[in-house]
Amino acid sequence: MTDERFHRIRIAALEYGSRTAFKRGSPYRYEQARELGLLGKVCGHMRRPNLKWSREAIEAEAMRCATAKEFRRASGAYSRAKALGIVDELRAVAGWDRRRRS
Repeated sequence: MTDERFHRIRIAALEYGSRTAFKRGSPYRYEQARELGLLGKVCGHMRRPNLKWSREAIEAEAMRCATAKEFRRASGAYSRAKALGIVDELRAVAGWDRRRRS
């Protein structure tokens, strides 16, 4: 890896305050950093989210998703919902059907 490549990735990362913003705003540079194992170095200035999923926040996140599959992939809320044992309850509240629709 060249110093110039690292410098370009670092400059791109400095424009963002979180890894998510970096990934969305500069996906090419983010992917380069990830592949080269540089995320820790170039993202050191970024804040790390401290999300604590409350039941209300989990339900709100679930309501934003059209399917349970989308909810599982969208965020860490699914893991917390599973730990709390409320996934089936969320299915009913959000209107997700377990059967595949044709």
